[in-house]
Amino acid sequence: MIKTFFKENQVHKMIVPNMDWLFIFKLPNFFILLMIFCWGMGSAYYSGINSYVYFSTDINFDQILFFVGLFSILGGINIQNQLDELTYLLDWPLSDSNDYQKKIEYTYVCPNFINIKYAKICSVTCIFIGVLIVSVYSFFTLGLLILYCYLNLFLYKHCLKVDSYKQLIFKCFFTTFSNFVLFLSGWLYFDVNSYIFAIKYTPLFVLAILPIILINEIISYDNFSKREKEKRIFIYNDRRNIAVTSLLLMSLLFFYSYYFLGTDPITSHFSIITIPFLIYTVFRSEYKDYIRSFIYPILVLNILLSWTLFPFLFVAQLIIFYLSKYYYWHRFSIHFPKFAIDEND
Repeated sequence: MIKTFFKENQVHKMIVPNMDWLFIFKLPNFFILLMIFCWGMGSAYYSGINSYVYFSTDINFDQILFFVGLFSILGGINIQNQLDELTYLLDWPLSDSNDYQKKIEYTYVCPNFINIKYAKICSVTCIFIGVLIVSVYSFFTLGLLILYCYLNLFLYKHCLKVDSYKQLIFKCFFTTFSNFVLFLSGWLYFDVNSYIFAIKYTPLFVLAILPIILINEIISYDNFSKREKEKRIFIYNDRRNIAVTSLLLMSLLFFYSYYFLGTDPITSHFSIITIPFLIYTVFRSEYKDYIRSFIYPILVLNILLSWTLFPFLFVAQLIIFYLSKYYYWHRFSIHFPKFAIDEND
């Protein structure tokens, strides 16, 4: 009865338009953004910081305010990224208008329901407010977050086009570097004194994040226009080889984290749980296997962090998950996000 009400009652069609301004921040992206930031915090903890209370549920106003500022900065960048992607989509030829409309309908809130001029104002305002708040707590973290913003703007303006392996490699490593800056900002927020060890952590981070980025390039193939698919056909044709590369990188991560460092349970547990999904992808190589190899590692890392060190990360992700499912179902009639992969997917 309750499930039927939340899924079918027409009152929700009147509610969700009022949520457009919330979802202009692209909330599902925070499954990854918050995860990477807290991953940096968690790795700093395991590097030798013992003053933090394990799995603390204490409510700290300063931390809440800091994460409000963090959300403002990252949310403002998400808005700007959507605008940059829209600019890129508008360059598609008129013959691909159906593909373009489908992309707009299912991916973007900003161009559909919100004036683009107001979206730009919202983006700048959020980033400005976020910078003011974060500057009160950590200039080191603020500097890295500003660098992350610039890297993202550069990525979405210059790295969206992928016509060759050279461009694919550049985009993947640039995306990895951008995410590592966000990871470092979380590390320095937690412990500014261990920055040297944070740099030594670079190989672990690259080996962990690069396989996910490569798999994402494969599953993103279906979301492009016919013209874009023709340009990226080499990704589709070599998808199994890309999966093999991801598996090798993840296997190397396990051995490196387990035998050479031995002090970071995050990456060692993450890799050993993720490897079976990649093995299945390599041997069967169906589209749903690639989806699992992208979604489940993100889920696993969120669980490892939130069920051990940061319980409020779990609370935040749970709220984002159900708000997003509610919004996208009643606004677009699609099940998103979801972790269960249907047999027909």
